[in-house]
Amino acid sequence: MSDLELPSIQRTVVQLFRSSAISLDPATADLMLRRVLPITLYVDGDYDDLTAVAESLRDDIVAMLADHGYRLVGSWGPITGSFLTTIFGLGDKHESGRTFSEKIRALRGHTVWLHKKIPPAAIQGIRVILVVGTMVVHLAGVGAVASALPFTIPLIAIEYIANAVSIGESVEEVQHLLELPPFLPSKGGRFDL
Repeated sequence: MSDLELPSIQRTVVQLFRSSAISLDPATADLMLRRVLPITLYVDGDYDDLTAVAESLRDDIVAMLADHGYRLVGSWGPITGSFLTTIFGLGDKHESGRTFSEKIRALRGHTVWLHKKIPPAAIQGIRVILVVGTMVVHLAGVGAVASALPFTIPLIAIEYIANAVSIGESVEEVQHLLELPPFLPSKGGRFDL
């Protein structure tokens, strides 16, 4: 049977989360795998162009992944209202779990430049949080997890939300997971805590 005759496997969200979990699992540290890197983007707030800002950040994340050797292979979301999505990048090369962990730490550092992509008018009225692999990165907004950083979220918790709760409940579940206070915009578009 030639490669052209082999059946292709359609990647589902469940498969992408499972592949990511295997990629992040310390039990696979010594195995050379093409690893799947998940990045979750959460944006909420009181800004008229919130969706446009979130979509622009999503595009920047996809480009950043590609620049670091992880091509887009799928996503969960976006869920709108608040904006929530998980983006999955597949590594171009086989790598050990140790190398993958080092790349995740480096990518976490690279995500900080995304803060500069948020329009100045939006900074005071939105919250932007990323989960790179399992590492939480707080980009903008008060009342987020900044006091608890560095902070990790098990991927299986995000997978659970993607697979077990309704789309309408997903944003609320992620807010709870990230221990975010409710977003209560004031007249000036700032967070009231």
